[in-house]
Amino acid sequence: MNYDIQNIIKIGWQTPLNEFYNVKTSEDQEVSANRCSYYSDLLPSQDFSVEVSNQKMLASLSATGKIKSISFFREAYYTEDKPGTWVSNGFVQEQNLDTEVEIAEQTKSLSSADHQVEYDLMFNIIPRFIHHYPTAKVLQLFLPIYQKNGQAISGLIELCAIKSKNKADKIIFPNCYHLKYSDRHHLKLDYSEEQRVLAKKSGWLVITDPNATFNVSKDTISQIISASFIQTKRKFGKLEMKDNPKLAALIMRKSVNALNSICCSTSGEVVGANWGSSPVINRTWLRDMFYASLPAIYFDHDLAKKIILWFAQFEIKPRGDKFAGGIQHSVVNSLNSTILLTLYLQQTNDIAFLKQHPQVWQHILYVINYLIAHRDQKYGLVQSEWLSDGIALGKFHTGTQIAFWAALSGLSKIYRQVLDDEVEATYYAEVANDLKNNIKKYCLVKDKKGNKKFPEGINPGGNKLAVDARIYEKDLLDQGLDFLTRVTKNQQINLEFHDGEETDTTLAPFYGFNDVLDKCYLNTLKFAASSENPSYSSLSKGISWGNQSEATFPGYITLLMGTVDESQKFDDEITLLSKLTDLDGSWWWWPYEVGKSGKNVVRFNHCGKCGWSDGTFSVLMIKNLLGIKYDAPERTFCLAPLKCVPSFTWQHFPLTNDLTIDIAYQKDGDSQKLKLALHGTFTQAISVTFSPQQAATVKSERLTVGKDIQLETEVR
Repeated sequence: MNYDIQNIIKIGWQTPLNEFYNVKTSEDQEVSANRCSYYSDLLPSQDFSVEVSNQKMLASLSATGKIKSISFFREAYYTEDKPGTWVSNGFVQEQNLDTEVEIAEQTKSLSSADHQVEYDLMFNIIPRFIHHYPTAKVLQLFLPIYQKNGQAISGLIELCAIKSKNKADKIIFPNCYHLKYSDRHHLKLDYSEEQRVLAKKSGWLVITDPNATFNVSKDTISQIISASFIQTKRKFGKLEMKDNPKLAALIMRKSVNALNSICCSTSGEVVGANWGSSPVINRTWLRDMFYASLPAIYFDHDLAKKIILWFAQFEIKPRGDKFAGGIQHSVVNSLNSTILLTLYLQQTNDIAFLKQHPQVWQHILYVINYLIAHRDQKYGLVQSEWLSDGIALGKFHTGTQIAFWAALSGLSKIYRQVLDDEVEATYYAEVANDLKNNIKKYCLVKDKKGNKKFPEGINPGGNKLAVDARIYEKDLLDQGLDFLTRVTKNQQINLEFHDGEETDTTLAPFYGFNDVLDKCYLNTLKFAASSENPSYSSLSKGISWGNQSEATFPGYITLLMGTVDESQKFDDEITLLSKLTDLDGSWWWWPYEVGKSGKNVVRFNHCGKCGWSDGTFSVLMIKNLLGIKYDAPERTFCLAPLKCVPSFTWQHFPLTNDLTIDIAYQKDGDSQKLKLALHGTFTQAISVTFSPQQAATVKSERLTVGKDIQLETEVR
């Protein structure tokens, strides 16, 4: 289809309302057609926003189409801060840019309360606003700027169109400058008719960072707008589930929001990340950034490379006045670049990236070999002081061991599959295997029924499942105890619990440590969702965060994964997640104040939206629930959906480079069917395996571009 400006506007007028992410505003009253979301009861709200981003630019929009803020990002630099954040980045921001309309010779703000406004998200991605006046309608669409080659530009496009009975009615775009010497702003504004007032029935405003030196001309703007629409709409493909549309919408929106957390400078380097898509802050929590980055391995390989480079530079805490720093300050953070590189290469087989950046490879080998050398001589496990801002509890923290295993296993695969070095591959595989055996030997405990599960950490030699809180009662360390009030009794911290902000155990099947239906894994997550877990909250139906919040959102992802073997419970948990989803598709880090429950959710409870949960949910659903697994070095594609997954189609799911795949999975009584079509310039065949849960037989076939295949298997 030809996506010129008029066709995009036509799509804007005609696309049906998004049933999940929408708000209707009229005379200071706001309502949503989504009555499932608890946040529909928090309207009207000045805190509501929906974001649009291409990482170089992040704009927050109100429910009525005002640009509440637009931010551009600057360089990263070290700071001495909290234990989980030692890197900051600069940014510049402008606020309150408001388009106006002139109707019957009266000028009105589009965001004012004198008319009805309908906000929603087209394709779960593009913010759309339709303004209704007695004699006119106005359409607003907001797009991040992309060039035809997919390169992002630090800027935002506002497309507007008006339908009016009066030909003289017109749109008036915003202006920052008021002819004062003292005006100082961080924006460059370009208008479709080189002036704010739009005489035609449709037009555009382009807002860019002046440092981008992006020159708009009438000859090129149509191509830029078309490329921006296509890139924004197609980047994530199109996922549909007729029997569970809210799950499909969540997967898409979470993938988008996770990457909206990442910040890039105008010149293109990654400089850090926010908690989520809002608010913009000048501190990067490295653990948040890692989890928010994960969907990039599927949807934005160029961004994934830049994130790897950033982590290789900044992931080890330098020595400072507060903390000694070093690799074991936070082992999981020291492994960020290693794990992301292994995931990226599995998706792309991009050996050129390694050759172009030898310093990354040298850094990774230094970190891995350091940790191998510093394993405990008796137990073969590694010690860490912190996770993020939380203490890595016990002498050996369980999730830290799993992350270390993921790095070792991935490094072995790089040597074997990418570098063709069997000697080194075998060495690191053996170290990974020894570590896994030690994890199973020391980091598994039995519950009252004899079922094995992973505790938060272990303290071998004495009381294996407790640690004396007094060892943390000293400067700085004692602040980590704020999050542990519900698991501490008589100065003993109970290690037989699951921390809501410990996610590497939850990600174990994504890393390949265990199968998603592994009994010990499921026992662990079901325990986390029970009253036996002292940090579980029956009020929030989530995992509490000490004296800070009745729930911390990453805990809900843990509880969801504990239901994947029971379809009804899985659906119930997705319904709960939908209730906790704001009307822009966001999850908030701490949705409940202490003691609150049910519909009594809040925004901005100490912190903002939660890219950590967005990223982990996205990749767990893709790889371990839908069962989409692509191995670029081996040229294999596997679809292995779980029983709880409904029929779905995913058009143009990205594989690597320009290669995409259309997936059509259908459950039909006792049979399950799969249709695949490959698109791109890839000339080699891909080996396909179709292995749904409970399949009587595994089906295999070869897939090439231009030759679709169909597979079918019976269910046991």
